[in-house]
Amino acid sequence: PKIASMKITELALSLAPNIPHENIGIRAGEKMHEVMITADDSVVEFDSYYVIKPTIQFTYTINYETNALGEKGKDIGIGFEYNSLNNLSIKQMILLNFTHCLKFIY
Repeated sequence: PKIASMKITELALSLAPNIPHENIGIRAGEKMHEVMITADDSVVEFDSYYVIKPTIQFTYTINYETNALGEKGKDIGIGFEYNSLNNLSIKQMILLNFTHCLKFIY
């Protein structure tokens, strides 16, 4: 799915700003930056997700631009990168939480 990245400390602050948080530091093996789709990948973009085309050729043709429901995706080609460099701000997280999560509370 298409999900924006965020820092876990800022997520905690956006969800519970009045509760004290303890910063325990970085754990061993924890990733600080992640690339989910590299600039060299061939990618098809749908409304809510991406499809990464395989680099190997099959003996039969697969149409990656159309999903099982018949919806058309857009080939965004080489050069696009999906990574954790552009994190959401606390304000953006609060807005997302308000618009998508609060409807389940009331």
